Amino acid sequence: MHPRHGAALLLLLAGPAGAAPSWQALWVELPDAAAHAHARALGMGFAEGQQGAWWRMDGPPGVTGALDAHGLRWRPAALARASDEDAYHDAAEVLALLQALAEADPERVEVVDLGRSSEGRTLRAVRIGVAEAPRAAWRLVGTHHGDEWASSEVALHAAVELARAAGDPRADPALHALLQTDQVWVLPQLNPDGFEAAQRYSATTVDLNRNYDFAWTEEEWLPGDAPFSEPETRALRALQTWVPFAAGLSFHAGAANVGWVWNHRVDPSPDDDLLQALADRYADACTTPDFWRTNGAAWYQTWGDVNDWAYGRQGTLDFTVEVSVEKIPAGSDLPALRAQHWPAVRAFLLGAEPAWGQVRDARSGLGLPATVAIVEGGGSALTGPDGRFARHLAGPVTLEVSAPGHQTRQVEAEPGAALVVELERADLVQVRPEPLHLPADQVVTFHLDVDSRSLLLSRPGHEPVRAMPAGTGWVLDTTGMAPGPWDLELEDGVAPRSLFVEERDEALRIDAIELRPGELVLWGEGFAAGTRAWALLGPERAPQPLALRSWDGGSLVLEAARAEGPVDVVVLSAGRQVVLPDVGAHDGADADTGATDTGADSGDSSATPPVQARACACTGGASPPPLASAPLFLSLLLLRRRSRT
Repeated sequence: MHPRHGAALLLLLAGPAGAAPSWQALWVELPDAAAHAHARALGMGFAEGQQGAWWRMDGPPGVTGALDAHGLRWRPAALARASDEDAYHDAAEVLALLQALAEADPERVEVVDLGRSSEGRTLRAVRIGVAEAPRAAWRLVGTHHGDEWASSEVALHAAVELARAAGDPRADPALHALLQTDQVWVLPQLNPDGFEAAQRYSATTVDLNRNYDFAWTEEEWLPGDAPFSEPETRALRALQTWVPFAAGLSFHAGAANVGWVWNHRVDPSPDDDLLQALADRYADACTTPDFWRTNGAAWYQTWGDVNDWAYGRQGTLDFTVEVSVEKIPAGSDLPALRAQHWPAVRAFLLGAEPAWGQVRDARSGLGLPATVAIVEGGGSALTGPDGRFARHLAGPVTLEVSAPGHQTRQVEAEPGAALVVELERADLVQVRPEPLHLPADQVVTFHLDVDSRSLLLSRPGHEPVRAMPAGTGWVLDTTGMAPGPWDLELEDGVAPRSLFVEERDEALRIDAIELRPGELVLWGEGFAAGTRAWALLGPERAPQPLALRSWDGGSLVLEAARAEGPVDVVVLSAGRQVVLPDVGAHDGADADTGATDTGADSGDSSATPPVQARACACTGGASPPPLASAPLFLSLLLLRRRSRT
């Protein structure tokens, strides 16, 4: 932790329950870049809110004296609480409403619990859409900052409207059609602890939107001890590791604008024109008075925020939407606020058609995790674990597609194109590390069953990490390495996804495994709604999804992998990733699955990737009956009131 943050946190930790926050909330007059630099040098951070040259800032206790010394004018800032705040949904009601949406239409709406907050509250999202293998995935997130209640309501309203459109083609034919092929994930409250306390920061006094590991710096105001130090940001990281979001909206409050990356530097990103066009699409449909658009850093600079991380690591075209000047507007203003932003969310989702498709191994036909980069003038994006991708394009482009251990290939693409890109194997090697998974944030030693004079661990979107030889083994510092699978680049070739870095916490635990005919049964603790699993198959270690047959908190039943011999299985549940080495499998894969390496080509590479209808991933019992009618969805959101004690 940076020294200038220490005093504030010590005061907070030492204070009694209910004590005043250990930071000062101020309006500071910052008329030019030099004044902004002075405020940052004093350890202040922008806390959303601007009135001309006056900016809403948080800073350490006693900062007002330093402001006076620098000749900067200031005045106290107080959070404007709504007198009718019962109009808002609290954290428990958000969970209940999302659950109700899923129970009303389990074929189209799925609850996914991503983990828990610092104070133990569930971080719940819904996945809306019928496609199990979607053309594209979209992500909507609210309430990084707990005092921005308006952001939660806009995200929650989007979930309700999307669920309505998914289930009723008459409600919104265009959205209904989109949700036949695409998925939209909505997480209304990333910071439920801060929401309940009506404070910007998490329960551990961290600004969650400064806690991501792209351009993170301890010089920011309350960014956390290290990137991803907080369970809330780690939960979103785990989701995005396995779901390739094409684009996303991160809802905030304290202004009325939409902004695009970069946020940490003023230099334009490779996709600046495309990002501005998508931001214009949102702004043109938004009816909030005086709503405007901006490059993020052109308004103010931040380091370690979700937009830069999503775009910089995965290629997700991610935007910040400030939904209202008031962070907690009057409850009576909420219907108008929802009506102003829902058409803009809808327009964003129904915007320009992305190019989409799948990257496959040319020999086995299995989907490959890969990088899809625009050759000239654009950025790149990562596929999902099964090789599927979607990427917005400004026009016709050449894409360069690469996967570890395979030959890079260039293909032509244009907006709306459907592609199957087959890659020939180049220098695949099979390596078995011992152990297969390594603890996070430690210096560790592991061994390989092959000789090599060099060893580099790589992962798309991340900086490579070099392991050093030590006797008969290798020494690796896993500090700061993202959890999950890493590729091993050896002297003689590449072993994809052959070593895993464990999660920092162990809330998900697997104690026993049983292989039954057609089923893999896991016993342990911490399994949650929305669990996913993949088997790593073949020399390319291609992740193939395993169907979830049932789950409860202590057990999980998966479809067994169809392959010859043992395979490794990766489980994602409650925001944690766990690898199970050498799990048994069915002998003799069904030829239609492509799960075994036949050595044959996979056929016509111009074929359109299929979009599959998903089956209900429910808990094994009977599906709940549908609600009486779609209008009940809106009544849950718009008419339900809550009482506070």
